[in-house]
Amino acid sequence: WDQVKKITGDTLAMKKHAEGLEALRKEFPFEPPADGLVSEARLEAWLTVRERLKPGADKFNAWAEANEGKQGGLKEAQEAITLLSGMIGTTVDSLREVQMSQAEYRFIDKAMDEASRESGAKAPGGSLADDALRALEGAAKEPTLPEEKGKSLMEEIARLKAQQQQAALPLSPNAALYRTYGARIQESELGEFGDSM
Repeated sequence: WDQVKKITGDTLAMKKHAEGLEALRKEFPFEPPADGLVSEARLEAWLTVRERLKPGADKFNAWAEANEGKQGGLKEAQEAITLLSGMIGTTVDSLREVQMSQAEYRFIDKAMDEASRESGAKAPGGSLADDALRALEGAAKEPTLPEEKGKSLMEEIARLKAQQQQAALPLSPNAALYRTYGARIQESELGEFGDSM
């Protein structure tokens, strides 16, 4: 009976938190800007929300991974509802703190995902193309590679680098923001919980 009471209480709390998300939509209405650009101040606010959610999201993601594929019972249902209720409550509180609706949060999340791909950023200070070229350079210097093939590979790398420099287009403002904040964005990744935001 205690488990049923706990689940009922957590379910009611989830309903209250869902109502809180709806209240945020009304309190902080959001229409995506026509140019699709994210301001630095709103990106900072979005990061604040993600950073507050990160510890709980990590806990939820670990629980979900540990229970994936299992046939759960009342205990597992209670655990899931308790975790989700807490996360939704933290989400509402965090969004309210930065005066953001869930719609704006999702807009910024999508914009930074696109900016990540545009900038080619895999990690701060590097790009996928740069990483690939460095890997090729390492392969070209491999002692087991015949000298002739190594020289040919280095020439091809030089040609690719020249092409890369010629083709370099200026980054969009969102991609430039991503390059600046990429480390914080990656560190505050919410995983499976973030996908449900």
